[in-house]
Amino acid sequence: MIRDLQHVTVYRDPGGEWNAAFPELALLANGDLLVSFREAHYGPPEAGAGHNHSEPRCRGSLIRSTDGGQTWPLDGYQQLTGTFPMEQCSVSAAGGDLVLFIYALNVLKTPPLTATLHDGSGWSAQRTYIDLARRSRDGGRTWDQATPLTPSPLSHAAIHAPMIELPDGALLAPLCGSLGSDPAAPQQHPQCVVRSHDRGLTWGDGSIVALDPRGRRRYHQASLVPLPDGEIVAVMHSEEAVDLPDGRQAREVNAWLARSHDAGRTWSELESLPFRVTGSATSTIRLQDGRLLFTWSDRHVPSIRVAVSDDGGRSWSDPEGWSVRDGEHIPGSRPMLQAWAHDGSVFGGAYSDIGEPCTGQLADGRIITVYYWGDPGTPLRYIEAALFSLD
Repeated sequence: MIRDLQHVTVYRDPGGEWNAAFPELALLANGDLLVSFREAHYGPPEAGAGHNHSEPRCRGSLIRSTDGGQTWPLDGYQQLTGTFPMEQCSVSAAGGDLVLFIYALNVLKTPPLTATLHDGSGWSAQRTYIDLARRSRDGGRTWDQATPLTPSPLSHAAIHAPMIELPDGALLAPLCGSLGSDPAAPQQHPQCVVRSHDRGLTWGDGSIVALDPRGRRRYHQASLVPLPDGEIVAVMHSEEAVDLPDGRQAREVNAWLARSHDAGRTWSELESLPFRVTGSATSTIRLQDGRLLFTWSDRHVPSIRVAVSDDGGRSWSDPEGWSVRDGEHIPGSRPMLQAWAHDGSVFGGAYSDIGEPCTGQLADGRIITVYYWGDPGTPLRYIEAALFSLD
C-alpha cells in the first residue's frame, strides 16, 4: 500500500542545544508548506539533560518549504514567541492567505502572566496562563501581535491539531484541557472545540466533544475532518489510570471517533477505533479520493504508522497499519505498562517519547506526515517528514 517512501529532515537545531517536538503542518494555497514546532532548551547531556514536556525555557517556531517538502532551508525559519514554559503550538491555514499560530503557556510555571477572559455569553475565567493566537495575512511571512484565545467552556486548554474553516467562514479549533479553575483539584479533562467568527481575532462559543463524567479519562488532541455531506469527524485519543485484576497499575489508552452533523455544536457517542495507540497525538485527514487516513506513533515499537478507511471511519484497513518510519529506542526511554480500552489487552515495555504526527496531502496526491524523532546515541529530538504515495 505504501510506495515511493522518502524521509526528509525538516528541522534540527544547528547548535544541538534545542529539542524540537510536537510538529503541526499547514498546506498553503500557493503550495508552500509550514511546520510549527516547540523548541525546548536543555543543558549538557552529562548534566542529566534530556527531553520532556515541561521545560522552563521553550519557544514556538516555524519553518517553510517551497518545494513540496523536499527541502526546508533555515532562511525559512522563524521564532514566533518569546522564551518561557510552553508545551505545544499549532499552525493552521484558512482561506484568503490567513495563517494562524496558536500556543499555550504552562499553567504551573508562568504565574506572572494573568488575564480575565470573556466570550460574550457569560463565561469568564481568571487565567494564570493563557492560550495565545497570532495571525498572518501574507502566508506566514509577517505576523500581528498575539491576543488571548478564549477557551470557553474550558478554564485552560492546549491545542495540538490544526483548526478547520466552516462553510460560513467560522474557524473551528480543537482544544483539550480542564473544566476546573484550580490546577491542584480533581478536574474533568474533555475534548472541546471553540469558534472564531472574526478570522481568528476573538474566540469562544465552545462545545464539548467528549467528556468522562467520572473525571478519570482524559481526552486529548482531536483532529477535525470535514466531510462532503457536512458531517465533521473528530478523532482523538484518551488516557486513564486503571488498576488491573492482578493488582498492577497501568495507563489505559484508546483512540476514539465522534461525529457532528451541526457544524460541531453537538457530537455523537464515541466510537472506539481498532488502533493500539500508545498515549500520544494522532492525525486524521480526508484524502483526495475520499478515504480517511489515520496516522499514529507506536512508542513501544518505535514507528510511525498509517491506516485507511473507505467508509467515513466506520471500518478500517489492517489495525496494525503500515509503517512509514521504523526506529530504535532512544536515551531516556522508560518502561511503561498500558492497557487497551478497545479489547482489554495489556501491553508494555520500553517507551520512547517520539512521534505525534501531523499529516497532509499535497496537490499532486503525495502524502506528507511530519513528526518528531530521536536517535539512539543522543537525547536530541528533531523534526522529520515522511513523503509517500498510497495505493
